[in-house]
Amino acid sequence: MSLAVSLLTNDPDNADSLTYTTSAVTPSGSCGILVVAGYTTNTTLAPPTLDVPTWLDGAWAQEADASSGTLALTVFSGKAIASPSSDDLTATFDVTQAGCNLSIVQVTGQDPTTFTRQATPDSGAAATSASVTLPGALLASTSLIFGAIGIAVNSAISPTNGETVVYDTGHNAPARRTEAQFKLNDTTTSWSFASSIHRAVALELIEASGAAALAPWLTTL
Repeated sequence: MSLAVSLLTNDPDNADSLTYTTSAVTPSGSCGILVVAGYTTNTTLAPPTLDVPTWLDGAWAQEADASSGTLALTVFSGKAIASPSSDDLTATFDVTQAGCNLSIVQVTGQDPTTFTRQATPDSGAAATSASVTLPGALLASTSLIFGAIGIAVNSAISPTNGETVVYDTGHNAPARRTEAQFKLNDTTTSWSFASSIHRAVALELIEASGAAALAPWLTTL
């Protein structure tokens, strides 16, 4: 089975809160799950804790925690059970956040194992474009590069390297937006957007038959 990436839900919420909950979703059986949390901190930058939906097999693994100013982006990975049923997901923070955008993405056609080989995070100043390049050749020609980005304005984010957009949504007061995209057999993913600080993540997704199932590299720009 070839790799396929699809959005299960994207739930932007501009409320000040300690907890944020997604819509209920039903993943495909045994698929890989990525949760992207883009949030705005009121005080300290601290990633959320995710609860355990009925469809999750085991526990979440926190894969990336990137920040730029008051913006933060955390990526978690997991795996769905063989016969999942509908359930929502709640993210809980230690301190009140000024909004959060929770997205659940499923990846079919691969064996979701632990993420490895992360690059060193790097904060990003205001700019109108961003680009993330994996630090090395792809592990397979059938790999997908998956990228996620967050910015501090609520205007459209556009792919600039032929990527397919998974979602592109945001909220106002405060103005925030997040986007995710993917492309087959490429080591670079890039975006254009209105001038803003930003943080971006790139992962290589490998087919189940490969030596490694999910091999990510992280950078924030």
